[in-house]
Amino acid sequence: MENMDDQETKQQLWIDTFGHLRHEWMNELQIILGYIHLKKYDKVSSFVELLKQKMLEESRFAKIGHPRLVGALLTFRTQIMPVQFQLTVEDEWNRNIVASDDASLDFAVRILLRAFENAMTQRESGSYPQLHCRIRQELNTIMIRIFYEGFLQEQTLMLAANEVCHYWEKIRYTGKIETHFGMDKGTITLYIPTITIQPTGGSSCL
Repeated sequence: MENMDDQETKQQLWIDTFGHLRHEWMNELQIILGYIHLKKYDKVSSFVELLKQKMLEESRFAKIGHPRLVGALLTFRTQIMPVQFQLTVEDEWNRNIVASDDASLDFAVRILLRAFENAMTQRESGSYPQLHCRIRQELNTIMIRIFYEGFLQEQTLMLAANEVCHYWEKIRYTGKIETHFGMDKGTITLYIPTITIQPTGGSSCL
């Protein structure tokens, strides 16, 4: 059970996240107003279409049925860091297929995101690192792939991956984790076992 400090920390994260999103929305509105002022109406149309696609993607992501995962990734995305963080939910998503252990999934994602953040603290001057998170339902699993392109501290990520593995082994969790590192690139992939829950009515797919 969470103590009061943990609860207050999470509440503050959500407050900070909302504040960041509000700031982001205001910046996007200013861009639209700027194009209108300059009478660049073609730019307005294309920019609004980009915002529409972004909102559709975020809506899909918010409805995947894992509140802890959504919270962890959204709060991470809204942190002020010199890195581009892109979230993608691939293909059609069945909300009746969920992780068998939401807490173990949440633990792994938070540990790895923290590790990526620390691994990116020492960057080459002038570089623009990119962090991607792709989520996809597969046969009996949910795949979460975190891919980083830019200068990184590989050892930091390996330690985090080992921490997740040891924790999962301790609780006899059947999730799987894979790592791959190359020249200024790093990928960590989680394969999370799933279960099927009883539909509550309405469409089950996004």
